[in-house]
Amino acid sequence: MSGPEQILDRALALGEQELDHLEARDVDQASRTAEERFTIMEQVLGIKADPDQKHLMDKLMRLKQLQGRLTAEACKLHAALKEDLARVQMENRRMTGYAGSRPQRPTSVYVNKHG
Repeated sequence: MSGPEQILDRALALGEQELDHLEARDVDQASRTAEERFTIMEQVLGIKADPDQKHLMDKLMRLKQLQGRLTAEACKLHAALKEDLARVQMENRRMTGYAGSRPQRPTSVYVNKHG
C-alpha cells in the first residue's frame, strides 16, 4: 500500500471514529479525533498523486461522503443540545417562580423581650 493510500485510510478510520463519538454524544473525544483527522487531511492536500489513480479518487469520494455524514450528525447534536438548553432554562424560570411564593422565614427565631 502506498503512502497516499495509508494516509487516506487513516483519515477514513478517524472519520468513522469521530462519527461514533458524535453519535454517542462524546463531544470532547469527537473534538480530539477531528483535530487529528484535520492534521491528516492537511497531509492529504500536500500529496502529489496522479489523478488517474482511481482507487485514490474513490477514497477521496468516501471521505467527502463521510464529511457529509459528520456534518449531519453534528447538526443533529447541535439541535438536541439547543432543545436541552431551552428545556433547562424553562425549568429554571419555573423554579424561580416557586421561590417567590414560599413563606419567608423570620430573620430571628428568638422572641424579642425588649419590645
